[in-house]
Amino acid sequence: SLHDALPISVNPCASVYEAIDCGGTAATVIGGVNWAADKAYTTGGFGYVTAGAVGNTTSAIAGSGAQQSLYQSERYAATLEYKFTVPNGVYQVVLKNAEQYYTTTGSRIFSVAINGVTVITNMDMVAQVGAFTADDHTFTVTVTGGIIDIVCRLRPEKQTSELQAHHDLVCRHLLEKKKRS
Repeated sequence: SLHDALPISVNPCASVYEAIDCGGTAATVIGGVNWAADKAYTTGGFGYVTAGAVGNTTSAIAGSGAQQSLYQSERYAATLEYKFTVPNGVYQVVLKNAEQYYTTTGSRIFSVAINGVTVITNMDMVAQVGAFTADDHTFTVTVTGGIIDIVCRLRPEKQTSELQAHHDLVCRHLLEKKKRS
């Protein structure tokens, strides 16, 4: 697939500030990056604000390479929020996504905002890259208030009682922030 053929490049002038494996239960090191286990946000730290639920899969995630284990865990909720306390500055926020439940288009559509600015609108992972496929998005964020706040919301018309009763998965993502030097 195209994802398998694309090289993973790292900005040599960037250093990883924080990385968290959403839904992950243990810290791990992959490619020299220390990925923290998922945890609740505390003032001055980083983690999820919305507890939601945790899930994982043993299915292979196409295009994930050495990071496959990161894409196989998830935290989900109708609205999912993570906060990171950081020094003011310019950061790259990398959202690592994989649809690991639905296999038909239109089943899950979500949007993502970082510090109140919508960066992804009406994303349908199955339609755009397919199920069980890694899909990363990088955004440059200027922080002036000491917080990176990431909020992922399921499209309202997908929040039916039937869907909520089964799975209200919204956005399965991993977060990696890189502070530019």
